[in-house]
Amino acid sequence: MPAKLLKQNREIKEEFYKKIAEKQAREKEIIKEKIDDAVPGFLGKILKPAAEFVYNIEQKKKEERGDDGEFISFLKFFLLLPSEWRIINDVVLEPVEDEFIQIDHLMIGPLGIFLIETKNWRGAILAKKDEFLRKENNKWVKTSSPIKQNYRHQKLFGEWLKREGFEKYIDFIFPVVLFVSPDWLKTEDCTMPVFDSGLALSIYLRGKKENYLSISEIENLANRIINAKPFTKMPVSEKIEKKAEEKAVTKESVHIKPTLENGKTKDGREYMKIRGTEEIANLLRERYIKMGKKVSSLYKDKYEDGAWFFYYE
Repeated sequence: MPAKLLKQNREIKEEFYKKIAEKQAREKEIIKEKIDDAVPGFLGKILKPAAEFVYNIEQKKKEERGDDGEFISFLKFFLLLPSEWRIINDVVLEPVEDEFIQIDHLMIGPLGIFLIETKNWRGAILAKKDEFLRKENNKWVKTSSPIKQNYRHQKLFGEWLKREGFEKYIDFIFPVVLFVSPDWLKTEDCTMPVFDSGLALSIYLRGKKENYLSISEIENLANRIINAKPFTKMPVSEKIEKKAEEKAVTKESVHIKPTLENGKTKDGREYMKIRGTEEIANLLRERYIKMGKKVSSLYKDKYEDGAWFFYYE
């Protein structure tokens, strides 16, 4: 069976779009106020529409997307991915207040979380040291860097994971750039993988052997993303609870760096083993409960001092 395609909750997504539109309206007003301050009078009135036009053009560039035909051809390649993968297209999130990200394609599988910045640029493309050039009328013209754009997505998506209690997955975020239909593409010394087709990306993923996420973790994280809501400030009760958790960690535990180990028993039960203090082990167990997992009691390891474990599903 191929990878499973998911969609973000439409009603919640409309809330994101509304907040984005409100933010853009505020930014336009700020531009107009700056024009009033710098160029008062008749000349300022002339400049305001021009400034708004430039702003709209820049926003259109930022929101560049592929057309439906390219999108469909992109998805066909992902039929090559195994069934445990989850693919969510056009993901909108607000990781921190008034900061939004729109991820073209978000893929979650055993290899980790892949943020895919997709471009439908035509013609010849040259990428060198994360800078991009496109050939126009036989001249190389500098253009916006999808690599730099995707690093911003990676950073803010990491903030979203922290806020949702998924901080342990931050090291498993892998941003990549995908061109779906370039006539010619060459890359040199780029810090992020760049692919010229969905097929090339699929082959790349199939060649990797790492196993960071379990099936239940993949499913849980995907479900949280498709139902993600706009940013809300942490209630006072949660802040108090968080401070209480921090105080529960003794001075002794601060100096002990815990280590974690995921595993399975012979009968297939998943467990988390923690080498550290009991306080830290309990805090981690509580995090798993908040993530919606079914969690057993915390047990002391009979065969290893300073080790604790719990079962989860």
